[in-house]
Amino acid sequence: MIKNRLKVLLAERDMTLADLARATGKHYTTINRFQRSDREFINQPTLEAVCAALGVQPGDILVYVPNLSLIHISEPTRRTPISYAVF
Repeated sequence: MIKNRLKVLLAERDMTLADLARATGKHYTTINRFQRSDREFINQPTLEAVCAALGVQPGDILVYVPNLSLIHISEPTRRTPISYAVF
């Protein structure tokens, strides 16, 4: 899954979405949708404007996080030990 870190980057800079919209020259709704990852595609000019305004690379905003629900765990963690009968 791709995680959007824009909210974190804005908080680190004490900026709001409105501040970023003004800095990029993009409409607030465009920046808000970009931050919420509302769309399946990312508009390259918007990404470039956000990167330029924040002084970051695209990889600082969008990061890949493995989907943990797809990872198979062969043996669940147990609170009590399994006891086996010995014959």
